[in-house]
This record gives sequence, structure tokens and C-alpha cells, in this order.
Amino acid sequence: MAKTMNSKLCLLLLIMLFQIAWPGVTVSETTSMSEDELEEFIKKVIRENPQLIYDTVNEHIITMRKVKAEKKISDQELGTMLSQRVEDTVHPHNPVMGRENAPVTIIAYSDFNCHYCAKGDEMVRMLMDKYPDKLRFIFKNNPNQDNEQPNEAALAAMAAHKQGRFWEYHDLLFQASPDVNEKTMLLCAEMMMLNMEQFNKDRKSDEIRGWVKKDKADAKKLNLVKTPTFVINGVLVRGVLNEKNFASIIERLISEIKRLEKKSGVK
Repeated sequence: MAKTMNSKLCLLLLIMLFQIAWPGVTVSETTSMSEDELEEFIKKVIRENPQLIYDTVNEHIITMRKVKAEKKISDQELGTMLSQRVEDTVHPHNPVMGRENAPVTIIAYSDFNCHYCAKGDEMVRMLMDKYPDKLRFIFKNNPNQDNEQPNEAALAAMAAHKQGRFWEYHDLLFQASPDVNEKTMLLCAEMMMLNMEQFNKDRKSDEIRGWVKKDKADAKKLNLVKTPTFVINGVLVRGVLNEKNFASIIERLISEIKRLEKKSGVK
């Protein structure tokens, strides 16, 4: 067993567990144990503290996911992202939030069954509060290609959009994410008092399937495999950055627009 736990991370976690379970055990004592002694000690910890081990490891996993979901970028990486912009298309069917002529447009490629997409959505809302009248938010569906359920969630959200209620439905789905299923989709629609007959008809229609296919085609064109991904005035952001990095991109773009307007004499 000890041989399978040969990474520094696993050893560190085990030492942390030992110290919590037996405060009298020091790091030097555990690291100086023989392989057989360490194996027996680990087995004893597991037998006597199963919940403690579960809670500790689970907390570590949650922390690592958070770090991964809200990654940081260096100034050099930011400069590269700003210099390598892409062209994206906004379709009439895409839900829009914010001022039409806002200087910065954030296009989110998202999946309702993606936990990090829910975090990304929260980040965009925070940014819109921080930069009122400066941002326009556009949502595009990019559900997991290998899972039919997220695709059904995308169709349901666009069916709600057909009734002019996309953002409310979008918020409810993300509250349930990543466990969005048929029951959740129907319950959200009923809670909003949508026209259920129209809702069920629309989410199975060729028109709405065509909308989702267009979004997925746009994602494929830009080689966007994972979600969430954001296109901010052409700047491609893969994953959820921390607020400071997102703000840096937005402020750089706003400054750039102001310089161009000043140069052209636009007030």
C-alpha cells in the first residue's frame, strides 16, 4: 500500500491526517518510519478515522478545483492573449444581457451541467456589476458532445428564451448544476409558469436544435473543446480566471477603445 502512495502530495496529506488523528505524532516520526511501519500506521488511521480521512481529502479536492477553476495568468500571458484575438459571430438567437452599444462584449460558451460554467457565470455577473454600462454579455451553448443530457438542457434553455425568459431559466439551471436532468428542467419551467405546452414543443423543434447546433459549430471553428470559454472583444479566455485577471483584460480593452476614439476624434 505504501508503495502506491509515493507522491509528495499523498505523503503530505497522510502526515496531516496523522497529526490531526494523533496530535502527539510529529512529522519526523512519520517520515522516519520504515515502509512496513508506515503501512501499518496508515491502515490504523484509516480503520479508526474513516470520516476524518474522507473530510480531509474531500476538502483538498474542493480547494484544488477552486484553484483550477479560478486560475491566474501572468502579465506575459495576458499580453499574448490580447495580441492573439479571434473573430466570433453573434447570431440573432443568442441571449443578450447589458447595453447594446457597450464597449466590451463577453461571449460565454457554456454548459449547464458544468460546475465551472456556473462559477464562470457568477464571475461575469460580478464583472457586470463592477463595470455597469461597459459590458454586454452574450450566452452561447456548448454542451458536452459525449453527454446527451447537457444538450437537452441547452434546448430547454432556448425554449425558455423563445418565451422571452432565458435569463431566469438560465439562473435556475445553474443553481441546480451540475445535476441538471429532465425533472429539473420541467420543474424550473413550471416554477417560472412558462407555457408548458409551448415549452415542450419548442425544445424538441428543429428551429431550436438549429440554434444550439450553430453555437456548437462556432465553438468548433474556434477549437473550443472545454467549457467555460469566453471571447472578450476577440480575446480568448479558456476557463475561469480570477476577478483581478478578468478585470485587467476588460480595463485594457476599455483603454484601447478610448485611445482609438481619441485618435479618430470621436467623443
